[in-house]
Amino acid sequence: MFIYMHVHDKVVTENELFEKMKVEAEKCLTQTERIANERLEFESEIYAKVTSQLGDKHNSKGSFPEGDPFPLIYTDKTESFDEENDFERSDEDPQKDITSSSKEVMANKPSHSKRTRHK
Repeated sequence: MFIYMHVHDKVVTENELFEKMKVEAEKCLTQTERIANERLEFESEIYAKVTSQLGDKHNSKGSFPEGDPFPLIYTDKTESFDEENDFERSDEDPQKDITSSSKEVMANKPSHSKRTRHK
């Protein structure tokens, strides 16, 4: 009889713990859903603000009154300050600067590591 009461008490305790864990898990789930919804709302607000700012900046570019004496000229090409590029400045071919090839490097490496014996 004593064993039966002990087992019964243990089962009741385990069931209570399970119910508490279940309630905590449901709380965590609702909190996670709430946070996810808040994050989505925040991201959509930020996205709307950024797109409106970009739209305002895009619409204001080049919106000068008619007869502007200095119209903006947009080009797709980037202008460089220096006329020569790096390849034209060097006197040598860049391929000649390479001192070794991968085959030479592999030939110089030992194929196995040497172990030293400790006495």
